[in-house]
Amino acid sequence: PTPAAPAGEGVDGVVLVFLDGEGLGEGIAARLRAAGRSVATVQPGGGFADLGGGAYAVRPGEAADYDALLAALPSEGREVGAILHLWSFGAPQPAPGAAPAGSAADRAFYSPLFLAQALERRRIDERRLDLWLVSSHLHDVSGGDSVVPERALLLGPGKVIPLELPGVVCHSLDLEAGGRLERTVDRLWAEVAAGSPEPVIAWRGRQRWLQSFEPVRLEEGGPAAPRLRPGGVYVITGGLGGVGHAIARWLARSAGARLVLIGRTALPPREEWDGLLARGGDGPLFRKLRRLRDLEEAGAEVLAVQADVTDPVGMVQVRALALERWGAVHGVIHAAGIPGGGVIARKDRIAADVVLAPKVQGTLTLAATFPPEELDLFVLCSSLNSVIGAYGQVDYCAANAFLDAFAGSRAGSAGLTVSIAWDAWTEAGMAVETAAPGARRLMDGLPVGAAVDHPLLDRRVPAGAGEHAFVTRLDAARHWVLDEHRIQGTPVLPGTAYLELARAAFEQSTGSAAAEIRQAAFVTPLAVPDGESRDVYTLLRRQGDAWSFRVASRLEAGGETRWQEHALGEIGPPAGSGAPVPSLRELLAELPVEPAAVDLGSSEVMSFGPRWRSLHRTAAADGRFLAELRFPGEFAAELEALGLHPAVLDRATGFSQWLGPAADGVYMPFSYAGLRIERPLPAELFSFIRTKQGSGEELHFEVVLFDPAGEVLVRIDDFAFRRVAARPNVPSRLEMVESAPPAPVPVAAGEGLTSADGVEAFRRILSGGDLPQVMVSVRDLTARLAEAAALTGERILAELDRAGAAAPAGPRHGRPDLATAYVAPRTEAESWLAEIWGDLLGIDAVGIHDDFFELGGDSVLSLRIVARARERGLALTPGRLFERPTIAGLAADLGAVAAEEPPAAQTAAPAAPAAETPRPPAEGSVYDPARFPDADVSQRDLEALLAQLGGL
Repeated sequence: PTPAAPAGEGVDGVVLVFLDGEGLGEGIAARLRAAGRSVATVQPGGGFADLGGGAYAVRPGEAADYDALLAALPSEGREVGAILHLWSFGAPQPAPGAAPAGSAADRAFYSPLFLAQALERRRIDERRLDLWLVSSHLHDVSGGDSVVPERALLLGPGKVIPLELPGVVCHSLDLEAGGRLERTVDRLWAEVAAGSPEPVIAWRGRQRWLQSFEPVRLEEGGPAAPRLRPGGVYVITGGLGGVGHAIARWLARSAGARLVLIGRTALPPREEWDGLLARGGDGPLFRKLRRLRDLEEAGAEVLAVQADVTDPVGMVQVRALALERWGAVHGVIHAAGIPGGGVIARKDRIAADVVLAPKVQGTLTLAATFPPEELDLFVLCSSLNSVIGAYGQVDYCAANAFLDAFAGSRAGSAGLTVSIAWDAWTEAGMAVETAAPGARRLMDGLPVGAAVDHPLLDRRVPAGAGEHAFVTRLDAARHWVLDEHRIQGTPVLPGTAYLELARAAFEQSTGSAAAEIRQAAFVTPLAVPDGESRDVYTLLRRQGDAWSFRVASRLEAGGETRWQEHALGEIGPPAGSGAPVPSLRELLAELPVEPAAVDLGSSEVMSFGPRWRSLHRTAAADGRFLAELRFPGEFAAELEALGLHPAVLDRATGFSQWLGPAADGVYMPFSYAGLRIERPLPAELFSFIRTKQGSGEELHFEVVLFDPAGEVLVRIDDFAFRRVAARPNVPSRLEMVESAPPAPVPVAAGEGLTSADGVEAFRRILSGGDLPQVMVSVRDLTARLAEAAALTGERILAELDRAGAAAPAGPRHGRPDLATAYVAPRTEAESWLAEIWGDLLGIDAVGIHDDFFELGGDSVLSLRIVARARERGLALTPGRLFERPTIAGLAADLGAVAAEEPPAAQTAAPAAPAAETPRPPAEGSVYDPARFPDADVSQRDLEALLAQLGGL
């Protein structure tokens, strides 16, 4: 390649070169300078230092030094354009398995991690930035290459940084060290100058290698693996966890194994087990004791030991206990681990060390304690995460990549050393035991993002620039929010759950618990029949200082994927305190509450579970309502996790419809505007509701929630209900439920490994040759990698835009015969609105004075109008559309038309005869409503006119 565009074509800025100790960094830096690039070099040191001449020093494992490094660059007028990180290149230091991996981990993992954090804090745009993670001794390409497993920690940042830092492209490049330096510089220069798209590359001699994966068939064979010894002694770390127990149980049944099970927590004395098991339960201790008894019943002799797998002394003691009792150890199965979680931006060293230690230091400790020549097998339980990568899993991905590399480093040694990169186990394992109560992580081909500690959000999904995405699998069996909220017996997600989804996603994305939902509207109900489930996505997209949010679900039917939108709106920091509110003391004096006389537990249409039975006392007078609510004590712990508890908020904002104007019909929540969250909802609170519009097809209310001391918790400027049925003649099935397509039938296969399948895969791996690494995936891995890379929040939003909001309501037809004549759009904003109306109403020509509702618009279509207009930068709300149902009125109200701008010439529409329409006033004229009855005059127009009159 020519040196015209080194380090990424078209990329400007300084190239940061992290210098190795063998001269490769100096060589590539010289090439870059000769090509006209600005270069800064970084070397390990005892602290941050500006060494002069574009040279710096940092401590590899100290986050603050990377902030200082990047802060020093802009002072010289330079931004980072590319990074060559060479700190894992060179002779192995330390030797594999010889000592703790501290220094190597600092260079391979913490250095790129902290560098990524500093980049995220300081980058001013999202232009492409190439990060080259250059190594040696990372991959065994030829089958005899020496491997330094600690350097595989590079692969965690390499796979996850691109998911979390938009615009950053990572390349893993493994070069040979110790050869002719000039040739190695040539290899690096060729890759950097070309901006190679491949994520993992290795050079050996004159050959360039790319990483790929091939399927392998492992034959069924006999019931027990030939490597197993009858009555053999096997040490299993994490042996009382889900996966460890499943493997231990199979060893007991197939080989009568004697088992040493290592766990981190102590067990009670054996004489207490029977009593504890007799009490029952489902806690961790009960499960462990039950599993121990299960193994003994399967024929195993079991020795349960409390020990830390990272502690060399503790492991020596475990070995001594096994030798003392049975005289030998024949195999080690390392199934211990701690799930990762947390985005790079918030990952500190303590949290990452907790995840890395069991797999990295634990493996090294086990290898030193149980030499390979003494073992028939040494099995490392890795994860497909090491290959696929996952948002929020940088440490877990790196830890499992280490296991894979360690197994490769022992190829050819005595006995079998194999790393098994497992798919999720559906009945056991971390994916089950670390999920939120009643939920499990999705592993059916979707990208495995960071687990989220929230009852309604399972995990993150990779998203594009300025976006955040979350997913959960909802079903009535595991989520009370569905099970306890039913319409005609069908579980339907309450509207308040969408608000909590948006609030929780906003807090997870920004760290702020205080929020204001300025516009929230419910488009289509989410009905999930019993026995079925639905993948539900919550997506945030930045719009200025706020975020738009959308809640959508994914349907799989007939081999096709459909996206259905359920709620949309805008959320951001609180904009202000709003208008004054009455004091709770005054309200209680004016509206003395009495014990609630209305049973809101069920009706002909709706049925509610116990969490909705919180209405204690109520009062109603003159369109005002007051209620005291007391949330059932047995569920009080939920209030800590749910900032807007859906059941509490639903009852607090909706009780008035049962006491006021909605009592003669069935009304469903339709939209919220100006919902300001001041504090989380407590177990006891008061709700004050004032009627704004109390009759017709829609009801509008203002709501203020107080704590018992009178402090404001939540304020809602406008809460709207829409009429869906008359109460005396309730239909057999509500229209709104029928409008929701059925949830997909759960897929029996392809969602993960059952325990039986996992054990069978384990048995075949032990029987199938001496492969150092095997990946167990329930689906084609290549397709899975492609899907994981493709299904992002950005793609989901694009699919919704295409299939949802942009879809016309029906076939296009001509403009209907209206009282108003067709007037063509005059401005860009009016053209946008006309285009949106035409798309959604299915009309060929929409005039600026046509009434939205006369054209066939309704409340649901109005929400789509609002959503698409806001994406075009027009701050439209459902209320504005109801108040000003014409394009001209909306555009003027939004400030999109100049106050005295004369209209463009009228154009005849194809479907309506041209007609004379009075013109709005020309500049300088006085507005006469009798002369111009159809003219749209905004508040801004009137203020401008008054100013003119004042001047006269």
